[in-house]
Amino acid sequence: MKIFLTLFVLFFSSLVIADDISDYKIEKISVGDSLLKFYSKTTIKKNFDTESNKMNKDKTFYSVTIEDKKFENYDLIQVYLKTNDEDFLIYSIAGVTYFKEDISKCYSRKDTIVNEISRILKNIKKTDYGTYPHGSDPSGKSLVNSIYFDFQDDQGDGMDYIAVGCTDWSVDFEKTYNFNDNLRVVIANKEFDYWINNLAY
Repeated sequence: MKIFLTLFVLFFSSLVIADDISDYKIEKISVGDSLLKFYSKTTIKKNFDTESNKMNKDKTFYSVTIEDKKFENYDLIQVYLKTNDEDFLIYSIAGVTYFKEDISKCYSRKDTIVNEISRILKNIKKTDYGTYPHGSDPSGKSLVNSIYFDFQDDQGDGMDYIAVGCTDWSVDFEKTYNFNDNLRVVIANKEFDYWINNLAY
C-alpha cells in the first residue's frame, strides 16, 4: 500500500502502517521510483537545480527541482538522483512550501505535521534535533529546525527516514542564491542519508 505525505496530514489506511520507506509518497512520487515515470528526460534536465548543486562538493548525487501546477500540497518538489544513472531512480524526495519572511508560520505548520506523523508512526524512532546551522552556509547564520523519524538505527552507513523541518536562511544567503525560508517534508533512503551527512558539503 502507498502512503501519501500531504502538507498537513498522512492519508493512509488505519489498519496498515508501512515500515518500508518506499511505501511513502510526496505528490504521488516515492523513493525508489524512476523520475521518468512522471517527467521526460528533457524536463528533468531543464530543471537541474544549478544553485543547490553548486554547493555540493561531492557530485555522487544531484538535485532536480520541479514546480508543477498539478501539485496539490507543495509549491515544488526537490528530488535527488544519482549522477550518470540513466534510470533516474529517486534517492530522496522533498515537498517544499515557501514562507517568505514569516518563519513563525513555518514552525506552526511543521508542528502540525509532526504531531500527525507522531500519532500515526508510534513505533518509529523520533528525534528532535532542535535548531542548528545549515551545512551549506559557511557563515553559520542560516538555521534549520527539524525532527526526524528514523526507520532503523544508523550503523554508520545512513538510515531511511522521514524529516520535517523549517529552514531560516540568512539575509546574505537569500540574496546570493535567491532562496526563501521554507518548510520541507523529506523522504530519503540510507544511501542518500550517508552522502548528505558525510560527503556532500
